[in-house]
Amino acid sequence: MGIKVDLRRLELPGLEIDLYGASEETCVIGEVSVRAGLGVLHRLLRKYEEIKSSYPELLRRRVILVIYTSLALSELVEEAAEKKVWVLKATGDIVEPTWLENSFDRAS
Repeated sequence: MGIKVDLRRLELPGLEIDLYGASEETCVIGEVSVRAGLGVLHRLLRKYEEIKSSYPELLRRRVILVIYTSLALSELVEEAAEKKVWVLKATGDIVEPTWLENSFDRAS
């Protein structure tokens, strides 16, 4: 993707993000799990919605949602591809990376 973003863990009141990083145009929001199924995907999507509603200043025009795992269950791979969530492990991509276009103006 050619994007450089430093990732870190982010703790907010009532919300913990395993992976977060932002550049001028792009932010990454992710979950880390040894064994990832639909529960991990749904948790990531809930956290993304919470950030959109409570912490919109953390978002950028492009949002990359990612799950980093050692074992991705087949149900996760299928639904993550539909939801445009990047799934990867140390040896490579399981679901190819993409990004979501953020649909609101951070300045408002």
